[in-house]
Amino acid sequence: MRSLQSVPLTLRATIDYALEANGSGFRLKLAKATGIACGLSSAAVDELAEGIEYFHHASLIFDDLPCMDDATERRGRRCVHRVAGESQAILAGLALVNRAYTMCWKVAAQYPEHSGSAARLVERCIGELGILDGQDRDLSFDPSLGAKEVKAIAAGKTGALLQLTLLLPAILSGSSFSELLKLSRVARCWDIAYQGLDDFNDMLLAGSETGKTPFRDLTLNRPNLVVAMGPVEAHLAVQDYLLRATSQIEQLVEIDEKWSVLSKFHSVMLGKESALSAALEVA
Repeated sequence: MRSLQSVPLTLRATIDYALEANGSGFRLKLAKATGIACGLSSAAVDELAEGIEYFHHASLIFDDLPCMDDATERRGRRCVHRVAGESQAILAGLALVNRAYTMCWKVAAQYPEHSGSAARLVERCIGELGILDGQDRDLSFDPSLGAKEVKAIAAGKTGALLQLTLLLPAILSGSSFSELLKLSRVARCWDIAYQGLDDFNDMLLAGSETGKTPFRDLTLNRPNLVVAMGPVEAHLAVQDYLLRATSQIEQLVEIDEKWSVLSKFHSVMLGKESALSAALEVA
């Protein structure tokens, strides 16, 4: 059997290869659960969740490129550009972004009363105030800027998609300002905690355990909460943000019981933190 490296790939095959990578599916599942809780139609929920996941896949393709992180492995497989070449990887990423926008607009059009707000959210999260800003700041990161800048970068690169995942279904369903504010705070807390946990993985685990190229933050002098704060303070920060998320979710459930759906996803984050605590004790 020939290796993927030796097989000529069309754009369609490149896209399929990118989508076949098995991640945790956290955002996809979260978008579906949130959409269902908000009362969106099943067809709208599926399309919205898939569109958000396409944004995520595209961001990973771009993040791994030689001009970005120059990674070799992602999700336990060779990065898309390592298999199909940089030009095909870029085209595949653009195709996924285009498809994601289309799917989000199709769903938003079904809720005309809230489509304007939804459009502004997508623009903010995916555009130059969201993911693009986070990636730009990541590339120009100066370690002297410290933990505050690391968190700001995480808010763009990781947090923007979490904001989109939680807020887009909520906006389309007409959720109140108070609910949207608390959902935004949950996303913010999750994004710092998630990034902190990922930074610990980059520093502590081998590539076979994380599924991606290890030690890239150290190699490229990129933002890393553990490096910026030290392992003890970084771990405390992760725990603090998870506690803040717990408080916001409890307040949301007081407003409407439907938001209890977030507890399952919060438990996933808490489980990751518990595993980290155990690993640090051994270390």
